[in-house]
Amino acid sequence: MEQITGSNLLLTVAVLVGLAAVLAGFDKGIESWRHLSGQKDRRERDARVDAELRALAGRLTQAENRLTRGDQRFDGIEGDLTQLLNAMNGYLLHQITGNSVDRLKEIKADLDEYMARRR
Repeated sequence: MEQITGSNLLLTVAVLVGLAAVLAGFDKGIESWRHLSGQKDRRERDARVDAELRALAGRLTQAENRLTRGDQRFDGIEGDLTQLLNAMNGYLLHQITGNSVDRLKEIKADLDEYMARRR
C-alpha cells in the first residue's frame, strides 16, 4: 500500500476541487444555454396561454349555456304569442260578426289545452 504523504493528499484534494469546478462549470454552461435558448420563457408563456385558453373555454361554455336557455325561452314566448294571437283573432271575429260562438268555444278549448301542456 502506498503511503499518504502531504503532497499526495494535496494532489488528491486539488484533483477533486478541479473536478468539482469542471462539473460546476458544465452545469452553469447548461443553465446558460437554456437561458439563451429561451426554453424557460417559452414554458412560462405556454403555461400562460394554456391558462388563458382554459378561462376562455369556460367563458364560451357559459355563453353557450346562456344562449341555449335564451333560445328555449324565446321558443316558449313564441308559442304563447301564437296562442294569444289566435285567441284574439277569434274574439275579434266574434265581436265583428256577433256570432261564431262555436268558433269561440273551439278557440277556448285550444287555449285551455295549450295552457295545460305549457311548462
